[in-house]
Amino acid sequence: MIKRWSLVLLVFMLFCSAAAAEGELHGYSGNDGYIYVTFGQYFQSIDGGIPDDGKQAWQWSVQAKNERKTAKKAKQEYNPGEAAVEPILWRVLSADEEKVFLLSEYVLFASVVHSNLREFQEIGADFGRTELGMKLNGEFMAEAFSEAEQEAMISRGALGKVTLPDSEELKDEALGFGSKKKQYELRKAWATEYAIRVTGAYVYQPKNGKHNHSPYWLREQGTKDKRHERSIKNDGAIGTLAATGEDVGVRPEIWLQPEAVVITGGTGTKEDPYRLVPVSEVAGQTEVTTEELE
Repeated sequence: MIKRWSLVLLVFMLFCSAAAAEGELHGYSGNDGYIYVTFGQYFQSIDGGIPDDGKQAWQWSVQAKNERKTAKKAKQEYNPGEAAVEPILWRVLSADEEKVFLLSEYVLFASVVHSNLREFQEIGADFGRTELGMKLNGEFMAEAFSEAEQEAMISRGALGKVTLPDSEELKDEALGFGSKKKQYELRKAWATEYAIRVTGAYVYQPKNGKHNHSPYWLREQGTKDKRHERSIKNDGAIGTLAATGEDVGVRPEIWLQPEAVVITGGTGTKEDPYRLVPVSEVAGQTEVTTEELE
């Protein structure tokens, strides 16, 4: 009897949670800006550093360069320390009955798009076939998301479940972007300590206390030079770089099934984001609890 009523309560709780999530998750607002969520987890800090609009980024970059030089001089392997796995922070770009559109707030690592430029000229228009496209849906997805989280994600055909933003999305005023200089600021992204110190993400040199963010790839091949991939530059403008660039950042985006996730805490701010959890994980935890009651 306890089990049956517990399962009824579970269904009711999930229904209420899903309804609350649908009402609370929304896209960019001109008045209120973005809301933020956590979903999945990935390597981020080493010494506990948290990106705060880049104030620590330049320090991490200088520190990594000095440590690499010292290690090379001593003929030792560079060892920046053990990176902590922490929840991934996302901006909610849009949310409706079909999908919740998330963009990573931070650059999570640096990587080439494709190591062979001759191959890239042929396949670059199909981002899912590039080395980076396959890494995002292979190694990265396996490390960053549980099986339940992966099931809650929406596949986008050849792009897979994890991809990068494109220029049209980062020009879309409905998503908070645009072609005005002040909107360029919302395209800028700061790299995590792991991205900078371990994977070598480039950091722009500070200018008047600003611009110490990092460049990051878009999922589009350059139009003038097929060896290039589009990327975000130091002022937030869209440009291109050779696809073999090793120090260019990766800022993933994903789509979630709105009915497959629930909010389990947080207030939706950057400092206290909503915690998104797959419905199946919440259900599993509750069923274990009800079993213990019998």
